[in-house]
Amino acid sequence: MRRWAAAIAWLALAGAASADDAPQPRVIAPERFQPNLREAPAKHDAPAKAEPAQAEQPRTPVVMPTFDHPVGACDPNTHDWLACLELTAKLSDDAVEDAVSRLSDGFEHRASVEFFARAEAKKALKGAEETWRALRDYECGDLARMERGLVGAYRDARLQCRIRRNLERVDMLNNRYAEP
Repeated sequence: MRRWAAAIAWLALAGAASADDAPQPRVIAPERFQPNLREAPAKHDAPAKAEPAQAEQPRTPVVMPTFDHPVGACDPNTHDWLACLELTAKLSDDAVEDAVSRLSDGFEHRASVEFFARAEAKKALKGAEETWRALRDYECGDLARMERGLVGAYRDARLQCRIRRNLERVDMLNNRYAEP
C-alpha cells in the first residue's frame, strides 16, 4: 500500500513539474491583438495599456457644414476622410441640439403665449425632436446608399445623410419656430 501511495505521489509531482516545464505557445506580436478577457493573463501577454486609444484626429480642419458645402472642409481624397466626416457629423448634431435648446428657451420668454402653452410647447418640441432623430437614423441607415449625390462607401453615405438631415432640421426649426 505504501508503494502505491509513493508511486502516486511521485507521479503527481512529476506531472506538476512537467506542466511548469512545458513550452509556452508561440505568440506573434501580442500587442497587435486585443486580449481575451475570459482568460487570465499569461506570462506572454502584453501589459494592458493604461489609457484608452484615442480616435484619429484629422489633419483637415473640421468646419460646420453648410448647404453649399455639406461635408464641411472634408476631402474624400484624403486618408482622414472618415475621421473628418465623423467630426463634421458631430458638429451638425450639436447644431441641431443648440437650435432646439435655443428655441425651447425662447418659448419661455414669449409674452404673447400663455404660461401653460409655453410648457406644452417645450414638451412637444422635445418629443418631436426625439421622434425626428429616430426617423433620421432610420432613414440614414439602409436608404443612405440610394440617395443621389452622396459619394463613398456605405459608412460615408450614412454620415453624409446624417449631416444633410441635420442641416435641413436646423433650417426648418429656425424658419418655423424662431421668434420673428
